[in-house]
Amino acid sequence: MSKKFLALITRHKNEPFLKQFCLYYINQGIDDIYIIDDNSKDKKILKELDFYFKNIHIIYKDDIIRKNSIKSIYSKIRNQFNWIINVDVDEYITTKKHITKTIREEMLSNFNSFDCIKIPWVMMSSNHRKKNPKNLLEENIYRWNHNSQHFSHIYKFRCRYEKIECKSIFKTSCFNDIDDHMPL
Repeated sequence: MSKKFLALITRHKNEPFLKQFCLYYINQGIDDIYIIDDNSKDKKILKELDFYFKNIHIIYKDDIIRKNSIKSIYSKIRNQFNWIINVDVDEYITTKKHITKTIREEMLSNFNSFDCIKIPWVMMSSNHRKKNPKNLLEENIYRWNHNSQHFSHIYKFRCRYEKIECKSIFKTSCFNDIDDHMPL
């Protein structure tokens, strides 16, 4: 059996933009999307995605961070794919240099000889919105100024002034394990 080119693993818990996220990445050339649902309250969107898209796989778990569910899924699927992306549902990778190319096209033409591609994690801001936008990609357009410090008592919103964090796209043949968003 030959390997598929590219899969994506993500985690989900009551995320309002899951369908938009999946459609974006399918249009970027992702072969399969694995969604680890962390006991979301409303399963309607998950059932809809599972019904209409045969390349979207829903895995129902609870307490997925503590139980290392991403590691478990990665170990089960890594031999089926050449490349893996692991991002959260509100994280979008783009092909900035060649904006008209999909992620798949860019990887095939410019990155296939690499083992891991690290993409700087650029934080976007809600700019003090009171409600979620209708379309995250079109309305959430304010970028954090990474030249300034942003203090928060919440770890997720910690200041990244001293260190740029990354997301990655990596070859499964080169990495046996995964830790949150980075391969090991």
